[in-house]
Amino acid sequence: MTCRSYWHLLQQCMIPNGRNTLSESNPRRAEVLQVAAKEAEINGLLGPQVHSDGTPGGSPCLVELFPGDPRYELALKIATRCRMLLDLKRSNMYKVRMVVQGFLLNRVAVDGADFLYSSSVARMSTVRGMLLQPRRGEKVFATIDISQAFLQSIEFTEEEQRYVKVFDPVTGKMRYFLQLRPLYGEPSAPVRWESTLASFLTAPESEGGLGFVRGSNDRSVYYHPVRKFAVLVYVDDIGVLALREDCKWFFSALAKRFKVKEPVYAEDGAPPLDYLGLSVAARGSYLY
Repeated sequence: MTCRSYWHLLQQCMIPNGRNTLSESNPRRAEVLQVAAKEAEINGLLGPQVHSDGTPGGSPCLVELFPGDPRYELALKIATRCRMLLDLKRSNMYKVRMVVQGFLLNRVAVDGADFLYSSSVARMSTVRGMLLQPRRGEKVFATIDISQAFLQSIEFTEEEQRYVKVFDPVTGKMRYFLQLRPLYGEPSAPVRWESTLASFLTAPESEGGLGFVRGSNDRSVYYHPVRKFAVLVYVDDIGVLALREDCKWFFSALAKRFKVKEPVYAEDGAPPLDYLGLSVAARGSYLY
């Protein structure tokens, strides 16, 4: 495939996210990196996720279907189309994300007529209230991100499974998949992720959970009645204000259940960390 034809396919099928991500200075290198990023995304979706108990080897997000499979014939008729979103990260590496075109989804057929799509995120007044609480003592503030959170949601039941398709700009063919877990762009993905995380945080420690109590006024706040600290959840960004040993306990337990990024602490004298658009800095016994 020539660079020119690949460039044209990318413009049609792999939509740059917010800015021109195609390298005009070295189109051949850009082509190789873009193809690799696309394959990495699909292979990741086809690979096993973790079980609900945190052990590896769980069901993947997608199962690719091929002619001859009865499910393939059904997918030809009812599969929802996806798009490939292409972006260039600050590390100068390309990233591709396969997203469902949610507005095309038959919601009643896949989720049911009475499915509740509303999900909760921490209110900014709650965030400020936690960060600026008096008599903080030796508590530190830290954050952690869940990697590709929606893809780590509990898998669909057999009745909830659905079909998706995506145009492959390299082969020029449509690929069809059985979908076993939520994908980005899916209308139900936020609330399914919220339910997955909440069930883990609130389950008793004797049952493999963390023993938090969920807030009633703000459903994105979780308080641990024994360790005496709270966490705030904003989709996949979690903020913690607790003693350092409690932070380490929480992050370690979270990493055993989900794929997470490295936690970031607001250290005394260090540059401010970004949390939900707020710059949070630790200076002595104060947070700013």
